[in-house]
Amino acid sequence: MPGVGTTAIPDTVALFGAARDIGCRGVLVEWLLRAFPKTIKGIKESSGDFAGTLAFVDHFAKDRFEVYCGGDAALHGLLKAGAARCITGASNVTSAINAQIYGLVGTPGADEAQVLLTALRKFIAGVPLIPGLKALVARQTGEAAWINMRPPNVALSANSAKLLFAAFDKSSRAPAHVA
Repeated sequence: MPGVGTTAIPDTVALFGAARDIGCRGVLVEWLLRAFPKTIKGIKESSGDFAGTLAFVDHFAKDRFEVYCGGDAALHGLLKAGAARCITGASNVTSAINAQIYGLVGTPGADEAQVLLTALRKFIAGVPLIPGLKALVARQTGEAAWINMRPPNVALSANSAKLLFAAFDKSSRAPAHVA
């Protein structure tokens, strides 16, 4: 890869990992933006490190580089700082809540919606992610085919699905079927 002095992917990954570990997380982004100014649009930052994602927002969002939150629990805080939106697996079933947060950024309503989003994500994370999401989508759409899995995934047991649905529906503010 240009800029790292090696063509070997494992070496490139190791070099970028070392750079990240010493606080140079944005080096690759800076290089890409200089090398491809009309091609590179944004990044999904999924480290789970709020401060690290915030650093990307602080450093790059002012130049219209979009930083997408990769963790549901950080959405409102990062939107307030200038993040673009979020990209997460759970968003497939929580998009209505995400939209509330986005539409109400900086208000108590967004804070309330963030609490709900974080709780829903916790419920979803209580089961294997892909089978759990597919079970929720199957219930929402009425299309049982959504629960079909490809290996190595397996569908949730009836009991696990029942517990997920109960936890997901637990909040009186959450519609029975959020999609």
